[in-house]
Amino acid sequence: DDDKLLKDHEMLTFASAAGFNGSHDEWTREYRFVCTRSATNPLTGLNPMKFILVINNGSAGKYSDEELRVILQKLELQQNLNAGASGRSGVIRAVFHACDLDSDGYLNRGEMKSIVNHIGFK
Repeated sequence: DDDKLLKDHEMLTFASAAGFNGSHDEWTREYRFVCTRSATNPLTGLNPMKFILVINNGSAGKYSDEELRVILQKLELQQNLNAGASGRSGVIRAVFHACDLDSDGYLNRGEMKSIVNHIGFK
């Protein structure tokens, strides 16, 4: 909603990209726990500094830098799809842009390695 605060449903978007697949009740409990650990009112939501805090202190899960990059890719892909990427070409374009981490219009070796590792190749 562009208010620069992550409320319940917005944090759930992050959590889902990070692998959370629990029930609505489980998410509500988890969100309240994260808010309590960061001294945040659940109705207000987390500001950017509190979000950084709960990621760094493990309240919202423990993530390596690489795991955070993968979560970011998933979120960017979803954002591109929500923005109107339709049909096979649009979806492929959205995936490309989500994987092009340096936004140079090309997939370099590191970006390609991330893709193949993500789909199971080692």
